[in-house]
Amino acid sequence: MLFVKELHIVLLDIYRYKMRLFIWFFCYLLCILYLVKESIPQQGQGIMGIPQSLNLFFSSYTFIFPVLPLFLMFFSFGFVPFFDSSRFVRYQKRERVFLSLLLRVFWICLIFTLIYLIGGFLLGGFLSGRWDNVWLSTKGSPYLIYGDQLPLDEYFSSNIMLMRYLITSLLAFYLIGLFVVVCYLLSKNYIYSFIIISSAVILDKMLNIYFGFSFINDSLSLEMTSWLIPGLFSRMIYLFSGFGLLFTFLAYKIFIKQDFLNEYGNDHEKEC
Repeated sequence: MLFVKELHIVLLDIYRYKMRLFIWFFCYLLCILYLVKESIPQQGQGIMGIPQSLNLFFSSYTFIFPVLPLFLMFFSFGFVPFFDSSRFVRYQKRERVFLSLLLRVFWICLIFTLIYLIGGFLLGGFLSGRWDNVWLSTKGSPYLIYGDQLPLDEYFSSNIMLMRYLITSLLAFYLIGLFVVVCYLLSKNYIYSFIIISSAVILDKMLNIYFGFSFINDSLSLEMTSWLIPGLFSRMIYLFSGFGLLFTFLAYKIFIKQDFLNEYGNDHEKEC
């Protein structure tokens, strides 16, 4: 089955970069540790807990740094090896190659999302000493801010929070992964793709600051107040899905016109 087979190949490709992966994990732990420490509330804002650490992990203020660089670096470990010319010979049909590429992007994004969530959960729990959902208690920030005005179980239950964190982050990273595919197919250089993606997200942040308009940063944010906005979650899914289909179409139109053996075979050797 191609779906499972591609996961196996992705894991093997990522493992090829053992030294880079080790350095990446070290940077990842430092960044997550920094975010958790930054999320420790000031006196009077509630007790520290896992929800408050994840609240900052999915903030629009932390997406440009360190989340996006961490994701793009990790994405390269599984993405760049795909363009080895020998693989195009094995897959033969371009449509099958493109489907394999989409599956690869999905698996890389899912792996990163799980690593990010699990890392935040573990460090948030160890540093705070709280493994329960403190936002459901009277000592949590939602209760201290809104009091009895909100049914905490309805807005901040663990199941709802986990589902939204997982779906939102996976869709956002998959959308960015598809954007990377488009940029890489056009530039044939991952460094250029890294710069283009980072610039686009920074521009999106500037639009959000100065004009209150954002495609990525604002939609990604799952800060405490965003859970209370009706329909925000469904709008985010429609937005990311729509742009995902657009990037998929663009990637396919560019992909079928590429000369894989000559262009990507040489380019892959240089980047690796």
